[in-house]
Amino acid sequence: QAACGVAAVVAMASLPPLDHLDFHDKNCTKWKQAMERPADNLARALHSTSDWGKCLVCDVELPNGIENHLSGRNHFHKLRAKLNYCVPQNPADLEAFVQCWKLDVGPHPMYFFNHITLEQGYIQGHGLAGSSPENRGGDPAQENDPWDCATMLGTIVAAPAAAAPAAAAPAAAA
Repeated sequence: QAACGVAAVVAMASLPPLDHLDFHDKNCTKWKQAMERPADNLARALHSTSDWGKCLVCDVELPNGIENHLSGRNHFHKLRAKLNYCVPQNPADLEAFVQCWKLDVGPHPMYFFNHITLEQGYIQGHGLAGSSPENRGGDPAQENDPWDCATMLGTIVAAPAAAAPAAAAPAAAA
């Protein structure tokens, strides 16, 4: 699947912590640790689609072991090359790294994943579920109250301000 035009998933007042983008770590240790849970959650969510498509970063067909691909050194090396070895400084720079999948079954039509922030969640027709910065690495089976988007595609709206992102747990419903 190609990148989706859901700019709202990257519209936030500031960037979340991006410590996992350590370009000097040759073994990609921080990347692998940070990606482990989000990649597992993405693989679980994508069981609801028959077309995984290509990796937005690597431009290769996504394998059944998507979690191994995403946490792997090759994926991270290609990501940092696309970033020109610079950590993004502007939330708008993240939009090109949001990938969406159309889900075949279930109550949600789409699922998104940000290859930089590792945020992910279900996309609903009137908004996004589980897309707040607090949901980094959260369980895709759990949802937060969705915040409304002006439209599902393309319009940037401000997301609720977040305290500190919680990498291990989804945010509590407001």
